[in-house]
Amino acid sequence: MTDDIHRYLPADLRDCDVVRVRVVAPFAVFVIHRDGTYASHRFEPEDFHGDYISLREPEVFATAQVLAGTLAWDLGGGLVYDVAPDALWLHAHGHCDGSHDLDEVVLSLIHI
Repeated sequence: MTDDIHRYLPADLRDCDVVRVRVVAPFAVFVIHRDGTYASHRFEPEDFHGDYISLREPEVFATAQVLAGTLAWDLGGGLVYDVAPDALWLHAHGHCDGSHDLDEVVLSLIHI
C-alpha cells in the first residue's frame, strides 16, 4: 500500500522539504513545506523508543527544528531523530500509508 500513495507526491520532491516548524502543543508540531503545504501533526510519546526515548519528555520534544529539509530533533552526540518530509506532506494532503490514524495525525490547518 505504501507505493500506492507515492503517486500523490509532487513531481519535484523538493516541494516536500520542510521549511518551517513550530511546536504548537505538547507532542504537536505545525509544519510548512517548500510548496506552501502546511499542517499540524501530533505524535504520541509511545512513538519514541530506544535511543530516542528522551523525546517522550515534553521539553525535549519542544526542541523540534528544521534540519536538512525535514522535521527533526538534534538529541546531541550525533543522534538525530527525523521524520520523512514526504510522509508529512502526504499526511497534510490527506493521504496516509495506514501506519497512523490520519484524523489523529493531522489536527488542523492553521497559520503561523
